[in-house]
Amino acid sequence: MKAKSIGTLFLGFCLSSLTSHYTAQAEQPVMGMVPRWDNGYGLQTFWFYRDSDTLLQGSNEIPNPEGLRERVSKTSIEGVYTWDRSIRATFKMPYLEKTRLSTIDGSLVRQTASGWGDLKLALPLKQYFNKENYSGNWSLTPQIKLPTGNDSGPIPLGDGEVDYAIGASYEKENPYLLYNFGLTFWKTGSSNKRDRWELESLWAWNFTVDKFIGLDIEGEWENGSSARRLEAGPSFFWWIEKTALLKIGYKRILDERIAGRGLSYGDEFRIGIGFVR
Repeated sequence: MKAKSIGTLFLGFCLSSLTSHYTAQAEQPVMGMVPRWDNGYGLQTFWFYRDSDTLLQGSNEIPNPEGLRERVSKTSIEGVYTWDRSIRATFKMPYLEKTRLSTIDGSLVRQTASGWGDLKLALPLKQYFNKENYSGNWSLTPQIKLPTGNDSGPIPLGDGEVDYAIGASYEKENPYLLYNFGLTFWKTGSSNKRDRWELESLWAWNFTVDKFIGLDIEGEWENGSSARRLEAGPSFFWWIEKTALLKIGYKRILDERIAGRGLSYGDEFRIGIGFVR
């Protein structure tokens, strides 16, 4: 999308999913698009949803006679402020609702938990470029995750540890096509959890000046482990009257392997709307 000030306060709402294995969602507010001007600010809310009853052993699907299942929704409140269009600060604060069917002492038990998760803070640093037929930017993004979520109980909402990350991304667009690619490394603060990599990419067609359809690709894998996940799916973006942003997407698992035995991440759906100033 073309960079310009669009005039009202920014709020958003989106739908997707969170899992006990993975937490990737590297796109920064607002929807990885705006603001691209000095002293810009905004707020968005994403709602993610997942429902999985597929049981895996490594990368193999195995029978699930007990009926194990997990449903997760996440409402993520996210914001951004730009001192300069190249220097910005962002936050992501998730509210989680989890339902799990587990076997305890031979019986199928329904467990639920809801509440705030772990807060993520980031400082994206961007270098923009403008050429005759295209524009884009390079980004370097240091991040930190703070343990604001409850890490106790049968279904923890946080991991109780401080994690650090550094991400790098590249974006290029012309009047018809948009492409970006990002890679993030997370250093965990826990001795019993592995460091991990996150990948995120978007290939999109701008079929009008304010709308695009695209293919979102997202992946995650652990250092020193075979655990991994790759998913992809379509997304639709609409810049409404230059005052609001809407994005709807769906992702399907293409490849997944977990450490040991457990439920699949599951396909996800997300929807969001936002405003910037």
